[in-house]
Amino acid sequence: MAIEYREFGAARIDEIRPLWEKLNVHHADVSSHFTERFEAYTFEKRKKSLLAEAEGGQFLIVVAHDPAEIRDIGYCISTLKDSGRGEIESLFLEQSHRGRGIGDVLMERSLQWLDRQGAVEKIIHVVSGNEQACGFYERYGFVPHCTVLLQKDK
Repeated sequence: MAIEYREFGAARIDEIRPLWEKLNVHHADVSSHFTERFEAYTFEKRKKSLLAEAEGGQFLIVVAHDPAEIRDIGYCISTLKDSGRGEIESLFLEQSHRGRGIGDVLMERSLQWLDRQGAVEKIIHVVSGNEQACGFYERYGFVPHCTVLLQKDK
């Protein structure tokens, strides 16, 4: 069976909670400096910040669903601010489904949506330690712009 995709707005954000929680665990695992921060970061906190983004602009969630397994396997959240800055806020795909072009569809749908909404620039933040994702994003024209350092709590 082919993977199915659906698109919706911020009101249905809770649908991606299990997948977001897997992404957060992944970030905790790959982080060399802030593991404890990811471990303390909850979906409710992330949801609150994403919904704040939705209030000031536009918001899209694209979800990949595997009907053979009867479950969602990936998602991409995009926002567009009033300034015209589009952002890929969060992207996750189950390890078992990687390498099959599903992540590409999630990314392409999100970028096409940002284009249709009139984004003048597009950004994505990559967590330190998750650099293996950079090659994927570079295929879509994303290149390093600057490095932000965050002082670790003592």
